[in-house]
Amino acid sequence: MAFWPIVVLQTFLYCFTDKRKPDADKSEELDSGFLNRLTNWWFTTVQIRGAKNDLEMDDLFDLNPGSKSPHLGALFEKYWIPKLKVTLMRDGQHVSHFFSKMPVPPSMINALFRMFKYEFLTATAFKLMSDTLQFVNPFLLNQLISFVSSPDGAFWLGISYAVLMFVVSEIRSLMLNVYNNIMMRMGMKIQTALTTAVYRKTLRLSAPERRKKTVGEIINHMAIDVEIFQNLTPQVQMFWSCPYQIVLALTYLIILLGYSALPGVAIMVAALPINIFGSLTVKK
Repeated sequence: MAFWPIVVLQTFLYCFTDKRKPDADKSEELDSGFLNRLTNWWFTTVQIRGAKNDLEMDDLFDLNPGSKSPHLGALFEKYWIPKLKVTLMRDGQHVSHFFSKMPVPPSMINALFRMFKYEFLTATAFKLMSDTLQFVNPFLLNQLISFVSSPDGAFWLGISYAVLMFVVSEIRSLMLNVYNNIMMRMGMKIQTALTTAVYRKTLRLSAPERRKKTVGEIINHMAIDVEIFQNLTPQVQMFWSCPYQIVLALTYLIILLGYSALPGVAIMVAALPINIFGSLTVKK
């Protein structure tokens, strides 16, 4: 009996944080509580300031320490350099003593995942809940239609369905926005970390090796190639999210219509290669 009240009290206490030493340039996000961060309420002061006057650089907060290039660059090297040394060294000697060709370098994706695994898994949890709640409203709508069709339904039941539809929709929207916020930030952090790594690598190159690369090639790596990681990061979760949504949709469709829905699904799957071929033809 005492467990649930304690959990509720603990959740309430997590909504408040101890204030640090006042700093006008420090982001208010660092001192915000759990719900404050979920709803981005800490950013309200900037919005109010912008509504009254045009925003200047002095009106904006400094970047969080965890989003700055020195921290991200050092964090990337912490996970990347040891893997690289294992690949390039054997028994304390360089691999050139054993192989005529350089071995395949370690996976950069592995290093990036180890850097941001907690953020990635948190975003995965929010995305999973958001995708699941996406199919709750159709179920509630079906129940509401059944309630309206029945003359014997209690009035409070219909109100409950309507309120639940609104609450579920709002919770799903909140979770989806939190997921997008985490993944977009992670994409920018990855871009910053890789840009810093390319810059540091350029400074470490010897003069003969540096002459093999033009300034344009180096800038291309820092500006364009690294940006691909930033653009890809928010979409990575779609590799599991889309199949999960398809499975949920098909399951609900079979529950609603029975096995008669399977022929329609089979036709859609059979038409998929034709649609892909048509899209590729149009692009050409």
